[in-house]
Amino acid sequence: MPLYEYTCQNTGLTIELIRPMADADKPLTDDEIAVSLGAESAGRTNHAFVRKLSTFQAKADAGKRVPLPTPGGGSGVGPGMGCGCGNPQGPCNI
Repeated sequence: MPLYEYTCQNTGLTIELIRPMADADKPLTDDEIAVSLGAESAGRTNHAFVRKLSTFQAKADAGKRVPLPTPGGGSGVGPGMGCGCGNPQGPCNI
């Protein structure tokens, strides 16, 4: 199941929940909020959570070209760029 982030419109608090895709935009239950915040938070009703648009970023060393492996060998970067295993001579056929 996907991991979603939700932000409280009242406090700005952000929590993460694992929920089915079909439930992604449904209102959070008090139990879901309590589990995410800890048992001491059970029963609080001053939170109004909405799903946040989550993003991520992958980072490599500055200036270093990192080819991504593709099915069937090869890096997908272009001819002569080698294999995803690091072989600069081409596909290793592993």
